[in-house]
Amino acid sequence: MRSVPFWIDSAPIKRFPYLERNVKVDIVVVGAGITGITTAHLLKETGLTVALIERERVASIDTGHTTAHLTCITDVELQELARTFGDDHAQAAWDAGAAAIDEIQRLVQKEQIECEFTRVPAYVHVYGHSFSQKEISRLKKEASLAAKLGFDATYLESVPYFNLPGVRYPNQAKF
Repeated sequence: MRSVPFWIDSAPIKRFPYLERNVKVDIVVVGAGITGITTAHLLKETGLTVALIERERVASIDTGHTTAHLTCITDVELQELARTFGDDHAQAAWDAGAAAIDEIQRLVQKEQIECEFTRVPAYVHVYGHSFSQKEISRLKKEASLAAKLGFDATYLESVPYFNLPGVRYPNQAKF
């Protein structure tokens, strides 16, 4: 079974020529996914000359397979980040994610990119319909810690669509 998002096959992705000569630049950015493209763009805004190189097609590997949701929520839970690195560093990790969303919104507006960028809430919920009180307690603690660190987070008995206990984090985004 082939697992390729429909937009990879249905939307043409511009191909760029191979680098066939030596070039003199201030910075070389390797990898032309969303992170590499954004990095190259921000460096170029500062006046630097930038070469962006990619071995495959631009935005076709991880970026091409993304669901295009943007969130400050890390894969590692905030409680674990705080236990491992302390509250300040946990907060800094989430602040960086929030700043990244703001920066993407700024670039979308400045460059007039038509990508349906929209601020939306994100939800984290229990896994499956057989969940324990321990999982609910974990989510409540996650929401409480997020709020303590200055993030808008609300525990809900039932998140939309899934009807499961979870946490709502407003002001995330999608495009």
